Amino acid sequence: PFTLRSIRFFREEVGPAMAAARERKCNPVEPKPPAQVGDPEKITTNMFDLNLTKILTVPRTKHGGALGSTDSELILLAGDGLLRTLDLSTMKSREPEIELPQNHQQEALIAAQKIEPLSVSKAAAKQVKDRLRYDDILVFDDARERHLILSYSHFAPREGCFTHRLSKLSVPKQTQLARIKASAADWALVFEANQCFGFRSNGNLFSGHQSGGRIEVLNAEAGDILLALGDYEFDGYAAANYPQDNSIDYGKVLKINIRDGAKEIVSLGHRNPQGIKVDAQGRIWSVEHGPRGGDELNRISWGANYGWPFVSLGLAYGPTPWPPNPKQGRHEKYRRPTFAWVPSIGVSNIDQSVNFHPFWEDDLLVFSLNGFRIERLRIDADRVVFSERIDLPVEERVRYGMTHASTKSLYLWTDSGRLYQVKPAQQAWDLVEKSRSQHAKYAKEDMIEFDASSSYTLAPCRDCHHGGRASPPRLPEILGNKIAGGDYSRYSSALKKQRGVWSEQNLKDYLVNPQKFAPGTSMPDQRIDSDLEAEAIIAALKKLSR
Repeated sequence: PFTLRSIRFFREEVGPAMAAARERKCNPVEPKPPAQVGDPEKITTNMFDLNLTKILTVPRTKHGGALGSTDSELILLAGDGLLRTLDLSTMKSREPEIELPQNHQQEALIAAQKIEPLSVSKAAAKQVKDRLRYDDILVFDDARERHLILSYSHFAPREGCFTHRLSKLSVPKQTQLARIKASAADWALVFEANQCFGFRSNGNLFSGHQSGGRIEVLNAEAGDILLALGDYEFDGYAAANYPQDNSIDYGKVLKINIRDGAKEIVSLGHRNPQGIKVDAQGRIWSVEHGPRGGDELNRISWGANYGWPFVSLGLAYGPTPWPPNPKQGRHEKYRRPTFAWVPSIGVSNIDQSVNFHPFWEDDLLVFSLNGFRIERLRIDADRVVFSERIDLPVEERVRYGMTHASTKSLYLWTDSGRLYQVKPAQQAWDLVEKSRSQHAKYAKEDMIEFDASSSYTLAPCRDCHHGGRASPPRLPEILGNKIAGGDYSRYSSALKKQRGVWSEQNLKDYLVNPQKFAPGTSMPDQRIDSDLEAEAIIAALKKLSR
């Protein structure tokens, strides 16, 4: 029977939803066609616009992948292992003759078909097809060679289980990416996670979508890189707790040396880190998915525990809390995130803006799988000062974003298989030039002061000597000029009687005791009690007078 509560629920929730569904059915919205190659679109931001241009479309069979770069080329990795290079001077792409190391998907599919019952076997096969991916590619040079590092989920046919690998392809330094020729045998195995696991018996049978697998250069000359490795859903809830087990590699940020394979745990307690970045100051940042809500930005500190799976700002999928968390929606007793998104934005990777946008220099950029957007974060002393949401004019999941200093561009790789280039609109550069000229004008008129200590020292003086039409002389025009001189007409009679110019000595005497220097002067006593304080003001005035 209908109760008052059920009637209210129908009126407030079900009725509007049904009406909206009828509207969509009867009045469908024309889907926006994807941008054509070379056709710029405008991204409107809170301050000024960006130009988004589609560069190319790459056919692929699954999500995932990443971008790598040199000064003159991009290399694009799709989740199924397809590679493309892009010459940034001509914007021409080609498929390089680089064969990747096998992840043995076919053998994993055969293993999935042996699972009983048939419905479970089909689910396992689908998850292998979708989630046994190539996650990231990193390009960097040391003193001797150019290295390509590949991060990917791997099925071991003989053992019948999954693991995570890093492989290395080294070529002569300065070799163009498009000209590299390599077979699978040319890649050297650098790292393999130390726990090989089979299909799970419940839930997701293979959780390769929770592999993380992002890599970043830590020290190029030493050959040290960082690997942000996910927990593959071994989260202590429906399976073993890998992230809190120091003997197991999963759910960790690891330092790995590509020359000898030596590894070290940098931090633990991670779920699904989708991005890792060493910024210009040497700080390590990562972004990772919360379960349902609570995507995190973490400042990675050596030896720190970030709490997963014991704590999370998110909840379990479905209408249930996250059982291991003693206080739902809290993140206590472990290293807290620097910033979090609730609801989640589906973070993909993270980069730092370098030589891309005149107003964004050194800001962190976080890319979104869910919101078709970029989040720009201003960092000050490990604190997020603000987050600006930048919506994209394309309804696509941004899998990977990367700024490129030499072309002053931002490149976006989406799960739709499209590569976009983003550049600041001319408006941004015009603002830079305008700000320079205005800054110089204000500095000349003494409305701003370059030296922070001088600005603070002269702050009380600016209340009167601000440079307006009816104000006393501007501060740069005092030292060395005639006492009671200039166009100002409201000097006191006491000051008009004084002869000579403002020397350092008589100005100091005036500042320390105005009435003694010029009895009856209208200048208020600034309570400058010492010669030292007066000398600091004079030193600041000398800077202005140069």
